[in-house]
Amino acid sequence: MNDNQALFQKVFNGHSLTREQMKCVFDDIITNQVDDIQLASLLTAMKVRGETVEEICGAADASLSHAKEFNRSNVANIVDIVGTGGDGFNTINISTTAAFVAAAAGANVAKHGNKGVSSKSGSSDVLSQLGVDVTVSPEVASQLLEKTGISFLFAPTYHSGFKHAATVRKELKTRTIFNLLGPLVNPARPDAILLGVYDELLVEPIATVLLNLGVKRAMVVHGCGLDEVAVHGETLVCELKDRQLSTSLLTPNSLGVDKYQVKELQGGTPAENAQISRQILSGQGKPAHIAAVAANAGCAIYLSGLVNSPKEGVRCALHILNTDTGYKKLALLIAGLEK
Repeated sequence: MNDNQALFQKVFNGHSLTREQMKCVFDDIITNQVDDIQLASLLTAMKVRGETVEEICGAADASLSHAKEFNRSNVANIVDIVGTGGDGFNTINISTTAAFVAAAAGANVAKHGNKGVSSKSGSSDVLSQLGVDVTVSPEVASQLLEKTGISFLFAPTYHSGFKHAATVRKELKTRTIFNLLGPLVNPARPDAILLGVYDELLVEPIATVLLNLGVKRAMVVHGCGLDEVAVHGETLVCELKDRQLSTSLLTPNSLGVDKYQVKELQGGTPAENAQISRQILSGQGKPAHIAAVAANAGCAIYLSGLVNSPKEGVRCALHILNTDTGYKKLALLIAGLEK
């Protein structure tokens, strides 16, 4: 770490780092060459100042360079549906459930996720409750994606170096750059990403990060306080297409769903959320739940190139959610490579 001491001091003095400088710093963090006190100071200093696009890109570069490899095989147009978490609403697992709907529509979904940090129920928590083995090897995860059109990549399996920051992150009890990194460092390197962020001020910067990281298609969204496409109000969107960024607003009406109150999306424990996901995927979900999942799955279906607009994607998702097709996709993932 001594080689990068000057870079730490630069941050402590209120200055930002270049992409390459940040990669060097994160190389040290991931390889456990930074002590907890300095790491806590670094993360806090960056948070207070506000992490720059260059810094987030550099941290992502380091994370991906150290990640365990995931073989995409011959699977094309991979999409991820993911959120930063940290919005504080403790909703049902919308994006995780939406992943199965998008896969049922024909999208190839490689969902990168972890246990809940800021919520009661992270993606891996609810998937485990549903019966999915989230700890499969990268080889098995790759085969599952090719066979079933959906796979879950458990972040600790691929980013073992992140464990060196776990204690500090837990003790800080606040969002840091690591909350932004998770959705950006999917080892499957998806072609398209629907990425929800906890603050509307992050929408355009994170879209710029995805552009700089080489992602082909993306929608970075913030929906009235949620890191999801909202059904209780407007969703701010920054879309990445043809290496261009454009900002717009989505409403429940523009997506073809009814408007609901956010309290109708309140979640619970992983076991409770898993049961809700089962009901939704079996065609027996509550109207608000169906609308929320359809809104997010529809955007992922659109990003996958299967339809020409988010509204068309939502229409497709609603059709699937009126059947048990999504649950059948879940059953395939639970069965794994047995069949």
